[in-house]
Amino acid sequence: VVQADVDAGEIINTATGDCDETDPVTDQLTTPVPQDPGIDILKTLETDISGGVFAGDVLTYNVVVTNTGNITLTNVLVEDTKINPSSTSCAAIAPGDACTLTGTYTLTQADIDAAQIINTATGNSDQVGPVNDELILPLEQNPEITTTKTMITDISAGVFVGDVLSYTVEVENSGNMVLNNVLVSDNKITPNSTTCSTLEPGDVCTLTGSYSVTQDDLDAGFIVNTGTGDSDETGPDSDELTT
Repeated sequence: VVQADVDAGEIINTATGDCDETDPVTDQLTTPVPQDPGIDILKTLETDISGGVFAGDVLTYNVVVTNTGNITLTNVLVEDTKINPSSTSCAAIAPGDACTLTGTYTLTQADIDAAQIINTATGNSDQVGPVNDELILPLEQNPEITTTKTMITDISAGVFVGDVLSYTVEVENSGNMVLNNVLVSDNKITPNSTTCSTLEPGDVCTLTGSYSVTQDDLDAGFIVNTGTGDSDETGPDSDELTT
């Protein structure tokens, strides 16, 4: 049996008998060949994301549609609207062969905040289908803040009681997800706190305040104070500055 026989669904052949004294006689036999069209689909992520993910990262996917039956499939279409390119087609694939779509997807901040990507690939053909494969890709969330306190007043010429020093406390979203209700505080300065309702990764929430030098500060020879950042998704992170 050859593939063309299975694709035709039958084998037709003729036997002939002949001898010197007779004319030839023939018998034609049509043998039906069972057809069993089948199709399977598998979507996989090819990019290694074990080191974490950030918005803008590009993921590569493969969608493989395999002919699992015994007949040749024609006009095989592989689609996945989440990736680019979103489709490919194969004019014909023999049993055991595959039609493969390779595409990319760029992560958005919304994906990371949702902690997953869900998308569906589809395979179809003239003979059988469609079949779908849904891939749920968990995304690691890494909420993190980094607090940095800085004095911005130049005191190289010396200080006296009553001098006003200006400080900044910067809280950076150093993780990969949006942070909510970010609080920046420093009880040594005025104002002593500020909030940012949301903070995108890489962005900074800044508190700027002032402090008046006292005689006790000068007698001690230094000023010690601490700036702190906090959010709904993280624990507090502090930075102590000794001036």
